[in-house]
Amino acid sequence: MPARAEFYAALFALHERILAGEPTLLGDVARLVFEPLMAQLQSAGLQDKVTFLSLNVFGRRLRTNPAGGRDHNALHQVSITMGKPWKGGVIGAVAPATQDYGCTAIQSTTGAGTAGGDISPIDTLGAFAQTVLAGVGGDPSTIASGKVVSAALA
Repeated sequence: MPARAEFYAALFALHERILAGEPTLLGDVARLVFEPLMAQLQSAGLQDKVTFLSLNVFGRRLRTNPAGGRDHNALHQVSITMGKPWKGGVIGAVAPATQDYGCTAIQSTTGAGTAGGDISPIDTLGAFAQTVLAGVGGDPSTIASGKVVSAALA
């Protein structure tokens, strides 16, 4: 298993080139890692007792750089949440932004990415933190920015 983890860690560091099979490989992460994890938790009766979170605090630009890779994009972060406190689905959206694409504002009650959302793009990372705290029984008010995305909570 460590070799697989190292492989995926290398896959996501794409400063200099984009792998031809990147979209397929990213789908393989779900198939090879998350589906078996959830199946094992369910077979052990632990699916409601384990929460899995992964956060990439910055995304990648969709446009390639001169070296053929993708640079960091401060306006785009990606997270995965699985477990009892979370609803399935996608929260937020991307839209054209300065020189590339970035996250849109998010409507906290629906999770929709929309220009009129009540969570601004700059506050989406804080909103993720507040939502995680709310989901695990913590105090979201300890995070200064953003607000709880109630649409993400089961």
